[in-house]
Amino acid sequence: MNMKPFDCATAKIGEEEKRRRKEMETEMKGNSISQEIPDSLSPRGKEIYRRLLRTIPDSLLTENDEDALRELAFTIDNLITCEENVAENGILIDGKENPALRVYRQIFPTFDKLTSKFGMSPRDRAGIVIAKMKQEEDKEKEEESDMVLKLLKMNRGN
Repeated sequence: MNMKPFDCATAKIGEEEKRRRKEMETEMKGNSISQEIPDSLSPRGKEIYRRLLRTIPDSLLTENDEDALRELAFTIDNLITCEENVAENGILIDGKENPALRVYRQIFPTFDKLTSKFGMSPRDRAGIVIAKMKQEEDKEKEEESDMVLKLLKMNRGN
């Protein structure tokens, strides 16, 4: 089963399934994301959240994404805090690894997963572009096929 959003799907599906799937995805998408900044974030986290709202296309974000976006802003804020700590105190403190490095390694996978979910890495964006291009090619082929069928029908009528 193809689990990509309908707009990014590349598999050939019938017209009825296309219609049903588009309908269901629209229904499940929900309302647009609120522009309100979560109070639970630090001042820097709030600024990161604002930046994410500006950078991610509105059409991709819905109210269902608010928690994940807040978590991404929180994670970025904490990664920056770890980086600042290492810059200030160094990689080693009293001959031992700076604990900020351990925390950084623990939270980085969350950052990686969330940025991927929002299509923020070059690889993820490329995948979205490729899927979109494939979808456009399929649509063009379908239109050409429809045109050929219409021409054939017209010729049969003559």
